[in-house]
Amino acid sequence: MWDRVFVVQNDLLPYVRKTLRDATGAVDLLTGVTGVTFSMREVNSATPKVTNQACTIIQSAPQVDRGVVEYRWTGTLPSDTPGIYVGEFTVTYTGGATATFPGPLQSSLIVLIRPQIA
Repeated sequence: MWDRVFVVQNDLLPYVRKTLRDATGAVDLLTGVTGVTFSMREVNSATPKVTNQACTIIQSAPQVDRGVVEYRWTGTLPSDTPGIYVGEFTVTYTGGATATFPGPLQSSLIVLIRPQIA
């Protein structure tokens, strides 16, 4: 099953929110994290629509719901072009190591932007 986010063209809501899990399905506690970014590209394109935009860590250890990050649409309105997009979050840890979510064994994060009616 894919994680999906549905957006109407030119809207700034909903935000892209995801609980980050490692390859075993365990929630990443996001401890020792220095930053999280979001990128997305159209499914049949190599050109990013959003590149390394800063995200917010909504919940992190020791709270009950851990590992939740959120990208808030910013910049030149990345939701202006209808289409099917694949997205990913990149987490940077203390020391510079990075991890990308969803990982290779996890379901893709799909962002569906439908045309605005009026």
